[in-house]
Amino acid sequence: MTITAKRSGLTALTWSTDPSRVGLSAPGPFEDHPGHIRLDFSMPSKGGGITQVRLEITGESFERLAIAMIKVDREAALRAFGSALLQQPAPVEIYPF
Repeated sequence: MTITAKRSGLTALTWSTDPSRVGLSAPGPFEDHPGHIRLDFSMPSKGGGITQVRLEITGESFERLAIAMIKVDREAALRAFGSALLQQPAPVEIYPF
């Protein structure tokens, strides 16, 4: 499974694929913002140091995300949804990549 984090400036012509650390978590009701999926990643910044980024996707956006997934790869999306529906999720699960 692959999730890639890329960065680019507004004036850059290409996206940079610097090595990054990416993690996916589904915070439960005891976290600071329950009911969302969170993607956390860090990557080297152009000026040195590390940039940390967090993307939070709320339940309101799940349908749009599912539609996009089906448009990209219908079979893989349906397999993923089927597998996910068979799971009994714990209150907080973390899926490192």
